[in-house]
Amino acid sequence: MDNQRIFTNKLWENYDKLRKRKEKYVGEAPLGLLNQIRDHEAALNLTNQWTDDKINNAIWFRKMRPLVLAIENRTGESRSTIKLKDITDIYTPSYAKQYPQQNNEVHTTSPLKAIRFIIVGVLCLVMIGLGLTKIISFSTPTPTPTSMIDTISVSLIDTPTSTLTPHVTSQLPTYTPNQTRELQFSIPTVVFTGTVNATLIAKSIKPTPTSTPTSTSTSPPTTYTPTSIATHATTQTFIPTSTTVLSHKNGRLAVAIDNKMGYYDVMIYRMPSGDIEMEIEGVRQPTFRHDGQRLLVNGEGAGRGDAWEINVANWQFGSHVSGAAADSYPFYNPEGNRVVYSNNRLYSSNKSFIYVQCGLSRPQNDVQEQCKEYGNIVLLPDVDNAEIVGSHPVWTGNDHIAYKGCNTWYDGNTCGIFIVPSWTTVYGGARLTPSQLTGVQGHSTTPTDAHNNLILYHASETGNWEVYLTTVNGGVTNLSNNPASDGMATFSPDGQWVAFISDRSDGWAVWVVPVRGGMASKLFDLPPNPWGTGDRAWYNERMSWGR
Repeated sequence: MDNQRIFTNKLWENYDKLRKRKEKYVGEAPLGLLNQIRDHEAALNLTNQWTDDKINNAIWFRKMRPLVLAIENRTGESRSTIKLKDITDIYTPSYAKQYPQQNNEVHTTSPLKAIRFIIVGVLCLVMIGLGLTKIISFSTPTPTPTSMIDTISVSLIDTPTSTLTPHVTSQLPTYTPNQTRELQFSIPTVVFTGTVNATLIAKSIKPTPTSTPTSTSTSPPTTYTPTSIATHATTQTFIPTSTTVLSHKNGRLAVAIDNKMGYYDVMIYRMPSGDIEMEIEGVRQPTFRHDGQRLLVNGEGAGRGDAWEINVANWQFGSHVSGAAADSYPFYNPEGNRVVYSNNRLYSSNKSFIYVQCGLSRPQNDVQEQCKEYGNIVLLPDVDNAEIVGSHPVWTGNDHIAYKGCNTWYDGNTCGIFIVPSWTTVYGGARLTPSQLTGVQGHSTTPTDAHNNLILYHASETGNWEVYLTTVNGGVTNLSNNPASDGMATFSPDGQWVAFISDRSDGWAVWVVPVRGGMASKLFDLPPNPWGTGDRAWYNERMSWGR
């Protein structure tokens, strides 16, 4: 308790000093100082929740650790004396108090308890004596080195000539799939006669980070003639062959979850178990890069207000990708070296425009002079004095931008999902009119993900929210096909599966369905009431499936 009180006072002292530094600035204070103040406020709020017994010490420490690491790493005007050791000193003793016998504390025993111990001891001696009348022989296998295992899947493949006689010489501990914890135990020795397929899926193994791939895009053509196909048959042309293998469901799933404090946090779930790997506070609308090594987010709730790139290797904020408040729904190009997003405040308070950046640095920091001006990277039609108003963009495999909007360059009465080349900007050298995807129409139709030339979207035009698949040429396939609310669909990294959220099982959960369609299966539950309302409703959010 003393350590907790000392830490709280120290936190308040640093917070007051930071606010005084901020007051010295007549204009806007440095971003690092503002972020430091925000992180101290979040740390104070968490500590108050812990003090009021609203959260336990384990949750407090898990949420405080990334905050304190960020606080400790800032220097200059943003410096603070808060260190990771401060919360470690509190967290470790708090667990020792729960297990006093490990702390060499002396316990007194009442006479009644002593009598009970004697009786139990006598009974044990009797049982041991009886056991000596029998000969028990057994062998204990040498345990393998301790490993951290998330899933052990063993399948027996019977053949006409084989006899399967399993013998397991050690047992696994009980494991609840949705429980957030790490399991450490020895892999049991398993002896089979016959054919055995075994799959071990290791938890928390991160692939080696790779550098940002270089652009392989070619110069855009000077003319563009949009095509459309009125039938649904073409949908099958773009769908890859599915082998329906469990391994295709592996990876990470980034899901925006309401933190009940006015903002979203992005939860990183391990697929398919649903174990929580990381919680990134104050961000929403996540999108993984194709290699799974970077994650784009809208940082509006983290005191950042625009798009940021997170390094998956350490889950730290990396590059400041965009440069204006309200940059929303950031999405990588297929090569992972450019970004598109929408913004409804930059040039208008009631219209959302789409911006196609030249790279992954803020426009004002771009090395190319033409890319510094937002007016040069905004999508524009080939109609004078007209504009392309839209939101929720995704970047397709043929270098086009698909987005939610209406034909604002004409009369604005036709709405749905439109598609246009990414170079339809002043910088790109072309002004082309978007084409509406055939069969994809209505005010509710909202793109959620793209993979090669396939596009996922959700819509409620039938009176019920469903998940749909379309292509860059149009056509519609209902993948969810259920009277419940379904949406926020995302492709698996290999394009074989589609994950989506649904409330069809008395609560929101993550479900998967093959990209070719078929029976959906439930993977894991989400927290109760996971989304907000209005512009923070679930149908304005995204989730993303990474490697």
